[in-house]
Amino acid sequence: MNNIHPIVAALLKKRGITQPEAMAEFLSDRPKATYDPFLFRDMEASVETIARTARDGGRICIYGDYDADGVTATTIMMTVLRQLTDKVDYYIPSRFREGYGLNKDAITSIRGEGADLLITVDNGSAFPEEVAHARECGLEVVVTDHHSIGEAQADCLMINPKQKDSGYPFPYLAGCGVAYKVAQALQRKGYFEHSLLARLLDLVAIGTIGDVVPLVDENRTLVKYGLCEINSGNRLSLKLFEEVIPLTPGSIDAESVSFGIVPRINAAGRMKTADIGVKLLLSEDINDIRLNALIMQGYNEKRREEQDKTYDVCMQLMEEQCPDSLFPVIRAEHAHEGITGIVAGKIRETIKKPVIIVTPTGNGLLKGTGRCIESLDLYQIMKQHQPLYIKFGGHKGACGFTMEEKNLDKLRKALHEDLAAMDPTALQETTRFDLPIDAEQISLETIRSLSVLEPFGAGNPRPVFLLRAMTVQSVRRMGSRGQHARLHLLDSSGTPVEVILFSRAGEYEELLQQGRRIHVAGSLSINSFQGRDTPQMEAVDMKAAD
Repeated sequence: MNNIHPIVAALLKKRGITQPEAMAEFLSDRPKATYDPFLFRDMEASVETIARTARDGGRICIYGDYDADGVTATTIMMTVLRQLTDKVDYYIPSRFREGYGLNKDAITSIRGEGADLLITVDNGSAFPEEVAHARECGLEVVVTDHHSIGEAQADCLMINPKQKDSGYPFPYLAGCGVAYKVAQALQRKGYFEHSLLARLLDLVAIGTIGDVVPLVDENRTLVKYGLCEINSGNRLSLKLFEEVIPLTPGSIDAESVSFGIVPRINAAGRMKTADIGVKLLLSEDINDIRLNALIMQGYNEKRREEQDKTYDVCMQLMEEQCPDSLFPVIRAEHAHEGITGIVAGKIRETIKKPVIIVTPTGNGLLKGTGRCIESLDLYQIMKQHQPLYIKFGGHKGACGFTMEEKNLDKLRKALHEDLAAMDPTALQETTRFDLPIDAEQISLETIRSLSVLEPFGAGNPRPVFLLRAMTVQSVRRMGSRGQHARLHLLDSSGTPVEVILFSRAGEYEELLQQGRRIHVAGSLSINSFQGRDTPQMEAVDMKAAD
């Protein structure tokens, strides 16, 4: 490992990767970190149940979820089980009518249509009553999931790396990753050729990136190989989908997936129905694929329009309803339920506070979704007030719940008081940087060397560097509202650095003045313009150096 760029070596050390074997694995194009699927406590019994149902001519229904992880997990499981039987179908609940997870009415309907075995993907662990209902209806149940499990868990076969005593050594698989482990187990039992597993990795990469699970250990392995599969163009449906987005085949990375493919899959579930995403990914008919790809692109455009409109409305409502709250809970009467989570995230970024948006669903009920700043654990804060909710779930950064409208003011008061009782420093978001860097170190060679650290994402973010005491030589505002800026900076020796600031020029107005001395934190990228490549920093934060 002697040929590693010094900055790459320093970044690996910063992230706790210091042993030669660990460094080699992290940087390898062909990583080996993966685990035996039969380490899952219930995998053997689950595979036997699936195989027996198929062998006996029973009908199998896959119960999915409406986000990119759920859609890809459903597609993986459908593809695999079709190798065993033609009596397999899937069901994805409506975000609007049913919400996340198992639903008793849907289960009754699925059984009524002749299903014998219900397999969940990306949900099911925290629905003990619904699983009990399924079994009472005569369904066998296998839950495959990756979400945290509360005190009560479903009484059935369960494959979940977060399950107590699951037996599996890596707890951070996405739902599609868990579905893939089931596929591995079935393949090891000889139910289909090994080559199919490689062809599924593109779906695993999309779902894993989309669900923002840590891209370390086995997830890093799955995503690295999955990106290779995406760039190979082997899946016709994905290849044609990429043309519509558009993405450039052969150069698709984790960020291309995160900002190109994932939002369009999610938009279908947010604006209408996620079924269309499964149909697209499973299809081999060119005309059907192109039609569904265009429909999903349309959903994404509608989602953007609705998101921008709802953001403006919610910012105004926040000023009216809870102007001084440390934890705003915004009641948005007409907000589109499918995009409230995104809007809550955007408001959180703007005001640097945790945010909840609630919308009325009728019958005196509110449905809420929340997003949190990095320094706090939203799940733990919200869980303290469990008696106020009818349904509740989430994790450190996000939550969802249903509650009676009469409890809204109680929740607002409780959450504000929770944060008021905390050490004020816990509520401050500070920009974390990986390494300081000198202006003369920002070169095309340095930036290209960082590519060995990809894929970037949760658990392995794009490196952030700190430039200290730079002088602003010139500023050029860009965008229709001057919301972007390009800065030309000089260090004390006169070495220049180009810095681009996206969307937040107004926030730093005071610093964007010729002659100001500033500290800048940001990531490094290459600006390609008119056939010429130049190094630049993409700023994430600035502070006065005076």
